[in-house]
Amino acid sequence: MAPEACSWSDSDIFFFLDYLYSSISRIGDGSTSRKEVLSEVCEKLNAPGVRTHVGLKTREACASKLQYFHGLYRIILKIKEASGWAWSNEYGANISPELTSSWDEFVKAHPKAKQF
Repeated sequence: MAPEACSWSDSDIFFFLDYLYSSISRIGDGSTSRKEVLSEVCEKLNAPGVRTHVGLKTREACASKLQYFHGLYRIILKIKEASGWAWSNEYGANISPELTSSWDEFVKAHPKAKQF
């Protein structure tokens, strides 16, 4: 039987990202591998009293979530680099009517950007 798919609460995601951020130096200096850090964070997320949603978080699920957020990060960087566009943490891409056609072209090339 396949393991039950896990779901992520906002608090799970905040904990996950905060833990990864606090582990950057350990990964960067070579003292810990990315796989080890992902194993650590899913162990902490699955601890009694911490787990808030259905399904255990596996290292694969954590790696997939990290890949998802890294993809969003890359899209935001492309938006910030585009001429005439601006990025706001509050409003996202905040495309004005004058920029709609260039935004539509960008979304065709980067479908995940549509949410911004």
